[in-house]
Amino acid sequence: MYNGHLNNGGYTMPDSLEEEQELAHKQHGQLMVGASNQRLHTKQNQKTKEGLSALEHKAAEIIDDKFIRKKDQLIHLRNFAKSSNITIRDPELRRELEDARRALAGTSGSVGKRPLNFRPTPWMLNSLFIPRCLNLLVSPPKCGKTSFIIGWLGQWKAGAETYINQEIIGQCPPVLLVGSDQPESDWANMLDEAGLLGQNKQLASPIIDLFTSGQPLTLDENGIDVITKYAEKNHGLLVIVDSLAACIRNLGIDENSPEVAEPISSLMEALSPYEATLIIIHHSSKAHIGQSPSIASRGSTALPALASQTISMERVVLPDPGVPRDERRVLKTDGRGGRSIELVIEQLGGSTK
Repeated sequence: MYNGHLNNGGYTMPDSLEEEQELAHKQHGQLMVGASNQRLHTKQNQKTKEGLSALEHKAAEIIDDKFIRKKDQLIHLRNFAKSSNITIRDPELRRELEDARRALAGTSGSVGKRPLNFRPTPWMLNSLFIPRCLNLLVSPPKCGKTSFIIGWLGQWKAGAETYINQEIIGQCPPVLLVGSDQPESDWANMLDEAGLLGQNKQLASPIIDLFTSGQPLTLDENGIDVITKYAEKNHGLLVIVDSLAACIRNLGIDENSPEVAEPISSLMEALSPYEATLIIIHHSSKAHIGQSPSIASRGSTALPALASQTISMERVVLPDPGVPRDERRVLKTDGRGGRSIELVIEQLGGSTK
């Protein structure tokens, strides 16, 4: 039997026995090289799998180590990858850390075969704020949104059953105020008026701590870690972020970019194991005043898309410009918690009606 060889696009027969032997030797060599490459490829795949497995275990070890600060976790994992000759980029290392964090918190995986939860939507303040979710309160500047929230907390602490004629449900949880938008003096006056300071004018229950514009907290990895540690010690924590713009100012994120939702998504994920509730105060867009709360939110729609409940607060607009400004506010809701509502409220003598 003769072996043909390729010549100018076609096959020709060998001219002699020597040529046939040479061709057979060449083909045998090609087969040997192919088999060798296959073994090398298999060996490299096995080495990659072992490296990724070691990286996964190291990430879990780093997350579980209470002496490694969150901001240093990536550095530790990067150094491990380098010492293990694993070539991997920082975004992939961050993903390994996030996967390890979810697994440790017990939030990884899917629903699987368990029965789905048909529990009806709970409320903290009926038809307005939902526990264990993201609630977004949007409003123009200086419209009274922070006063509205603090007034509610004051009434809740005092044992009131309703606020703005809506039922207050359950016991008031511990509250963390991430108030990077206002100075300490403004917070002091507001909290004192609502009865949320002690006899020595210190923070009193339910307020467990306060960050101000003078002692700000940014929603970077370190800031999210700080908030998470409060949630670990205070199960069911209510976190109030006032305002989003102030807490992402140093991150260089454009509010009009979908990227604006990333720190909020990371914070929600970190808080999830502790059944914490998140209320974020955000500014509304002047161009969308009067529209639905989700559309009224300033910047990218990625932010209201994350929220289970979006509430807008706007001034009552009177048809006659000559009439003195109306101090009433219109509250509207837009979310997954049930039917939308619209309320007209007014602040009188420190209490909101």
